[in-house]
Amino acid sequence: MKPAITRPHLRAVARATPVLFLFRLAAGFLVAYPFARILGSFGPSTSADDDRLLFVSGGEFLLEAARLGARSIGAALEAASIAGFGLSILGLFPLALAIGSMHEPRASLSELAGQALQRWPALVLLSGFALLVQAAVVAGTSALGDLVADALRGSLDERGADLCVLFIAFAGGSVVLAVGIVHDFGRCAIVRDGSTGYRAALSGMRSFADRPLSAVLGWVGPTAVGAALVAMAAWATSAIDVSQPGAHRIAAVFAVHQLAALGLTALRLVWLGTAMGLLGRPPSSACAELSPPQ
Repeated sequence: MKPAITRPHLRAVARATPVLFLFRLAAGFLVAYPFARILGSFGPSTSADDDRLLFVSGGEFLLEAARLGARSIGAALEAASIAGFGLSILGLFPLALAIGSMHEPRASLSELAGQALQRWPALVLLSGFALLVQAAVVAGTSALGDLVADALRGSLDERGADLCVLFIAFAGGSVVLAVGIVHDFGRCAIVRDGSTGYRAALSGMRSFADRPLSAVLGWVGPTAVGAALVAMAAWATSAIDVSQPGAHRIAAVFAVHQLAALGLTALRLVWLGTAMGLLGRPPSSACAELSPPQ
């Protein structure tokens, strides 16, 4: 018998959202600040208009600063990539803390932190495995698309060949999405049941196979709202127009960006809460029911 689907409680999501948002805010600052300082050192810091100089005249000064500082900016991007990779691994701890707080809303922060610390190694292993699978799918899809394009170049017109390649890309993207959903199911299984990475992957695959449509719809809803939120933030940023004078414009854009980031974090946890409700029982429990009585 399949477990009933439960939706995440808004109070539980509201409790978990600040935990994940504050870490992402700090991590984003650590990654972006050196890059911003290097970009700013190529002119805006010596101008009375400060950063506004980067956005006037269609952003020409921004492009020129990027050209002049290409080497330094490239080095900063490499350092930011390394820092971002390390912070993404570290970020699995607050993610486990947030998921645990939704699963056990009455647990104390110290209890949740201890549980998240125990679950963290399994989360790292599962994330690494999922990333490798997705990378392999992307590489295989790209190689297959090139082979099909070369094979059909003489038998079909350019439009037909492009449609075949597009279909392969869509199929590969669907597999990558399915792996991501299974990965999220596995994360919930690790936090909820204390499963190992292997058992969590099995739980994720079984849960997705049991309710594929519910899983996809549960993911699509928050994702669509998040896309609309990003579009609204982009529109608001454009309307504020930081190329005009006034420090309040910079502060307003910062507030818009952080509100959008806060909303995206909450939507992410809404999906993870839905995945928790769709998650089946651990494989050991299901096998125990199927085994004959002694």
